[in-house]
Amino acid sequence: MNFGVEGPTGDGEINRRRRIQMKNLIATLLLSQGVPMLLGGDEFSRTQRGNNNAYCQDNEISWVDWTCLQANQEMHRFFKLMIQFRRNHPVLRRQNFFSDGGGITWHGEKENEPDWSDEAQWLAFLLDGGKAKHPDGRPDDDIYVMMNASGDWRHFVVPDRGREWRKVVDTSRPAGEEIFEQTDRAPGAGHRHDRFAVEPRSVVVLVSPRN
Repeated sequence: MNFGVEGPTGDGEINRRRRIQMKNLIATLLLSQGVPMLLGGDEFSRTQRGNNNAYCQDNEISWVDWTCLQANQEMHRFFKLMIQFRRNHPVLRRQNFFSDGGGITWHGEKENEPDWSDEAQWLAFLLDGGKAKHPDGRPDDDIYVMMNASGDWRHFVVPDRGREWRKVVDTSRPAGEEIFEQTDRAPGAGHRHDRFAVEPRSVVVLVSPRN
């Protein structure tokens, strides 16, 4: 999705929307089960100018421009913290894909009502941290992920886990506010079946810590 302009642009709004979309894709990948497949340079917005098969291009299309690292510190920070979030939560790195009695439930804007139709553009899922353990034997936190690919605000019901939810990721927010390194510093996000508003084309991650 190029938001109306093919290739680089000086339009600040288009570039902002593109950065959010990149963060959406990064978040979706690193919140998924299995081994993430990353291309070197993704962490600092490296581009191959639309060429998805550049192995035979010995030119600027396939070369890694390391100056992009300095120019895209915002994306690099987000990438690093998403990787750290994944490492901090064993429920995101399960070995058996929920085949041992559950651990994941699917939702839409309403709890337990996901829309699996071809036209659906939003989805949420809850990962039960009690199904995964840290190395010291502690259960993991619960994680709730809301993904809105539509052009409209969506309002998701937050499942009641008997504990407070905290918003640790919101790709729609500006740099420095879209991801929090420490959960206890993330803003509160409701408790008992509150509705959470998710901006168009964004991903939000809530965590309910088990203290």
